[in-house]
Amino acid sequence: MLIMIPYSLDVLVAMGQLLVLNTRRGRPFWRSFFRGDALPGGGKDTHPGFDVPLAGSAARGATIP
Repeated sequence: MLIMIPYSLDVLVAMGQLLVLNTRRGRPFWRSFFRGDALPGGGKDTHPGFDVPLAGSAARGATIP
């Protein structure tokens, strides 16, 4: 349970950055909050996703202290 706290904080920071950027571009705050939006200049994600084997996906980003 404790290992999920940094991931949750990362999502909160990313969502805050997206909302600030969108409101500065003149997009509605609540629409971006509830429905999300794409960032300008975005591209295809090259990081491993759901097509990676289970062992590789489970070990990605997790370390033992």
